[in-house]
Amino acid sequence: MLNSMAYFEVVFTSFLCVFFGVISNLFYGQININLAKEKRKSYFRQTL
Repeated sequence: MLNSMAYFEVVFTSFLCVFFGVISNLFYGQININLAKEKRKSYFRQTL
């Protein structure tokens, strides 16, 4: 029982780390995409 609990704990924590890593990557990627769009808009505004 103790071994299975320790195994479950390790799997659960690693899953949480991967999950939060993916979420933060998606989140910051979306922010970077929006920033790039804003930069492109301001760049076009300057050229026009």
